[in-house]
Amino acid sequence: PARGVAQLASVIGREFTREMLEAIHPGESGGLDRLLAQLISEGIVVEGMDSGGPEYAFRHSLIRDAAYESMLRRNRRALHKRIAQTLLQRYPESVDNEPEILARHFQAAGLFDEALFYLNRAGERAMGRCAYEEAVHHLEQGLAVLPHLEPAGERAHHELALRVTLGTVYFTTQGFGSEAVHSTFERARAI
Repeated sequence: PARGVAQLASVIGREFTREMLEAIHPGESGGLDRLLAQLISEGIVVEGMDSGGPEYAFRHSLIRDAAYESMLRRNRRALHKRIAQTLLQRYPESVDNEPEILARHFQAAGLFDEALFYLNRAGERAMGRCAYEEAVHHLEQGLAVLPHLEPAGERAHHELALRVTLGTVYFTTQGFGSEAVHSTFERARAI
């Protein structure tokens, strides 16, 4: 049972809250405190505090990775989807505050349209904060996801949105004469 909780938590990420664990697997709520205490006593998880109450983290990222990899891929995908849906329903502020987390869960769930939407949103958000390297990272990650989509309609729509935002970041950081600006906007124009 504690192993199952560790696996669930690993899909959330290196850090997780009891509230999120309970939200993605309500059947665990009865003995969840006991199982979390067991994970803490075994040195798998450490407990800290955030503004909403106890927060937990895997003691080491390798422990988290081992728990994550020990799950069947289809189970992980289903949990990533449930986490993304839970974030949207219970924490709508995550759409504005942490779209990259939603993108990560949608991508891992194999829901690439949604992942691309939130990667573009994360790029725009980073650009708005003048975090240009972060914006480029999110937008290029989105371009890397494009091949997972069917070649028609939505793929072109997503690529256009990503290219326009990326071109704007390149223009801001490298200037109008940059090759990156030229090639990015040329591709956007071709789409």
